[in-house]
Amino acid sequence: MKSEFPLHELIEECIGKQNIPSGKEVRIEIVSEDDLEIRADRMHLANIVCNLLENAVKYSVEAVTIRIDYRMREDGMMQIAVADNGIGIAKADQRYVFDKFYRSESAKDKAIPGIGLGLSYVKLLVEAHGGTITFESTEGQGTTFTIIIPQTDGKG
Repeated sequence: MKSEFPLHELIEECIGKQNIPSGKEVRIEIVSEDDLEIRADRMHLANIVCNLLENAVKYSVEAVTIRIDYRMREDGMMQIAVADNGIGIAKADQRYVFDKFYRSESAKDKAIPGIGLGLSYVKLLVEAHGGTITFESTEGQGTTFTIIIPQTDGKG
């Protein structure tokens, strides 16, 4: 059920839920125009943001910087971007990123745990909000996932 709530509170909650492996250095930067309220299903949006943060931590080496950038666009859409300097996604794997159960060979080779459901679930939840999810990635340099969620119901 959609409601309005401060987006920064949800982001802070997701940061607090992250399991950081011992020996891994994680730095998180939050960038926002101001204290924005978002209209969304809070539980589902938490699942989206927490999953993207978890992946940023999981698919990185000893140290990772994660940048969370959110803003209200002029067209009434909320944009949330989660960027990392992790291992990135190989070009050959990028077209399959949102497929159920897909895991890249590099993730398997590095013994990164998972079953390949996270991003397909994230995409499903974003689309249930009437939004979109895109990403840019360079292998060995990192990945940025951007979600865009409308802030109107489209009624009148």
